[in-house]
Amino acid sequence: MPHQFTITEPDLSKFKALTEPAQVVDERGQIVGHFVPYFEPPPEDQCPYTPAELARMRVESGGRSLDEILRDLGERK
Repeated sequence: MPHQFTITEPDLSKFKALTEPAQVVDERGQIVGHFVPYFEPPPEDQCPYTPAELARMRVESGGRSLDEILRDLGERK
């Protein structure tokens, strides 16, 4: 588990406003680390299927081979 420490205002506001990684430096400008803001993907980036639906799809049989699809599209003879 990584170490944790508490950031107090006004620094907290600066960190909350970040949308991309940033270097953390001390008063002399020496790099002490990097901060990567937490990112929660928007709902449209999340898988629309439940774990049960994905499991069912993995074992599902049927469909057509790539050759059959390409033949129907006129790509192969």
